[in-house]
Amino acid sequence: MKTNCVFQCAVWMNTHGINVYSSSADVVSLLSRGSFTQLIPEYKCSLQPSAAGYSLVVMLSDELPFTLGVSPDRKTFTVTGSKDGLLAGHTLPHLIHSVLEIQRLEDGQFTMRAAAVAKNGQGFLLLGRPGAGKTSVSLWLCRKYGYSLIGNNIVLTGIEGDQAYLYGGEKVFRFRRASILHYNTDLAYVFDGHATNLDDWMTTATLLPEQVDVTTTQGKIPIVAAFYLHLLNDATASLYLEPMNPLTSRLFLYETTSEYVRGVCSPILIGSNLLYGGFLPSLDTPAFHERRVRFINWVIAHPTYQYISGSMEAICAHIDSALRGY
Repeated sequence: MKTNCVFQCAVWMNTHGINVYSSSADVVSLLSRGSFTQLIPEYKCSLQPSAAGYSLVVMLSDELPFTLGVSPDRKTFTVTGSKDGLLAGHTLPHLIHSVLEIQRLEDGQFTMRAAAVAKNGQGFLLLGRPGAGKTSVSLWLCRKYGYSLIGNNIVLTGIEGDQAYLYGGEKVFRFRRASILHYNTDLAYVFDGHATNLDDWMTTATLLPEQVDVTTTQGKIPIVAAFYLHLLNDATASLYLEPMNPLTSRLFLYETTSEYVRGVCSPILIGSNLLYGGFLPSLDTPAFHERRVRFINWVIAHPTYQYISGSMEAICAHIDSALRGY
């Protein structure tokens, strides 16, 4: 560690944190303000240091190119780069998200792409490929059925003993204009000002939970049901249930639980044009693999886990009915 680098702050995601060292206090502004504070689950920049033993050393320089170094024990990460480039790319917060995956997996937790809601202290994990309807269903459950949002798009989950849990998630609704043509149609106003000739699939908007009177839930929430969704754009479509194909299921779950620890969906991006930065190696280990597999096996064995398709009301009524058993 450079001798002129001193502790500036710590970044936390729930109980997992990393200490940030730099010779410049400007590094704090790169970590404390920006849209990433809502996109990275349970993100917080604090003066309270972490005792976990992980460090991020940041050397701000307009003359030197971006570099990323990782110590052999994977506990110290060193970044050199310009303040403007790191700020525009939100580089450091997203790097920290990936780095903290080490600490999470040491505790049997990890990041996965999914949505999750809760009601009466019980958690519901909503799975599916992009465009399957996870955001729309989450929003409908929260607005029409009294659920609270744990996370949309990105959630923190894991397993302790014989029970899987949710630990937080992204507190933002990001949806396509195509999705409000059939459901949640009262939200069409958020696309006012968008050109009508733009593609409905590619045109997106973002709303915070409080903007649509949705409550959020934090803390450790037990998962009582898990569903693989496909929302149909037909309000008259009946409910369709089918056991998950074993190969499809295992490939999908392993992919979505491994993306962050292996850096697949979180490359280092620099500047407003989001150029690729340095190489972040996979942080995975055999032990981490085993912990994710334990969670995957738990989901697959759960009696609620199946492919579910149909109209919005058919899907949400079925999901809500699962709550009655708990």
